[in-house]
Amino acid sequence: MLALPGSAAAAGAGPGLGDPFFTLEKLVSGATSNPDVLVDAGGAATVAFNNYAVPSGTIHVCSVPFAATSCARTTNVVPGPDGAGVPVLARTAAGALLLSNGTANYTELFTSTDDGATFGPGVRISSYTNAEAVLPLPDGNLLLVGRGNDADANAMHVVVVPPDGSGVGTPGWRFRGGLPGASRGVAYNGGRYVVSSASFVSSATTDVQADYAVYSGSGNPNDIASWTTGSLPAFDSTDAPNLADGPAGVVMVGLDDDGHVIASKLSGSAFGAPVRVGDRAGKAYLPNVSQDSTGRITAVWQVNDVGLRSSTSFDGIHWSAPRTLNPDREFDTDVATAPNGTGLAVTRGAGAYLATRVYAGVTLTLAPDKQTIVRGAVAELQAKLVDEHGDPISGAEVALHKGKTTLATSKTGGDGTVVFEVQPKRTTRYRASYAGTEVRASYVTGKSKVKVKRPKKPKK
Repeated sequence: MLALPGSAAAAGAGPGLGDPFFTLEKLVSGATSNPDVLVDAGGAATVAFNNYAVPSGTIHVCSVPFAATSCARTTNVVPGPDGAGVPVLARTAAGALLLSNGTANYTELFTSTDDGATFGPGVRISSYTNAEAVLPLPDGNLLLVGRGNDADANAMHVVVVPPDGSGVGTPGWRFRGGLPGASRGVAYNGGRYVVSSASFVSSATTDVQADYAVYSGSGNPNDIASWTTGSLPAFDSTDAPNLADGPAGVVMVGLDDDGHVIASKLSGSAFGAPVRVGDRAGKAYLPNVSQDSTGRITAVWQVNDVGLRSSTSFDGIHWSAPRTLNPDREFDTDVATAPNGTGLAVTRGAGAYLATRVYAGVTLTLAPDKQTIVRGAVAELQAKLVDEHGDPISGAEVALHKGKTTLATSKTGGDGTVVFEVQPKRTTRYRASYAGTEVRASYVTGKSKVKVKRPKKPKK
């Protein structure tokens, strides 16, 4: 299949896996929680979301194999008496799959040892926080971050508890007055844990900032004295920033006051000055971010009348040009990727939980050896295909087009390049395309022009 402008493949999809957007489950009225996504090394996804379907008030855990366009298996998890709240997925070092349910009054935990086919009974692990993020720690305990359930409900509430419920009465600590419904981030950084939230700068203003705390590495993590706290006023949005951790370090992604996507990287116990991820498509909202085991950081966000946008980085500082993954405007989105760059973004849309495929990015360039030639002469157009790291991709089929006509196809060599010879009769614009694979995004270049001039008449 050749990827032509205007097709789904031109937007960054891969042609080998069918429709890049598909519905996981119809959303029954009242189900409003954010979905949560995990992706394994092979690209298979596990998604958790709540719904008010039958049985009533369940949390659904959906398994989406690599190359599938639907839930291959959905496991119903029945929550406690307060019903389904915010579902969060996590995986322990031993491989167990954890599902937490943060309700209005507590957090409960369900554990699966068969990769989500079945879950054990729910265990109430905290009566103080309604977890919106869960991090399994090396010692087997769980770091929970979310809102509290008392008069200080909108503060960032942090608590470390065992998974067996024996720490249900541990109060943990609270930090600043947060925003109702704001997501909280959690990350691990070489023995130090990092948490984030958003709050009003003061009670006398509506300005918003990002708040964060970094565990010192020693002392009681349930005591705020063991943490270094800070704020980032540049993150001035009611959409709270999110955290991602991995080989590239801990990165925070959020928005500034103008709706631009920005990122900040942790250095020591403080986050650095934010950098612009950049998006000229329009004002962004609902940012999210993940990082896989290769250090690939994937940020996603929404833009009105444009859709779900994405950018990647391998250092948290330099970001790829944003691209549209899905042209539909949706709501809260979570994303995760595999080491090969494939992944899944899941969105709570209008009437359904929707999935959008994520593919490893590529860049294809097309340039003539001569900008202007004499009519009858031959020009060479060099196409070069590189991956996210800038390394050449060999053996990939690239096509050359003039308007809607495909002129030629050829495979890239070891240096990622292929050369097309053209002999235009008049000034002509050309374009190159790469159809993509099951793990790499397609790409269509912009137009490259070769000017043609008449030969000079011989002097008499």
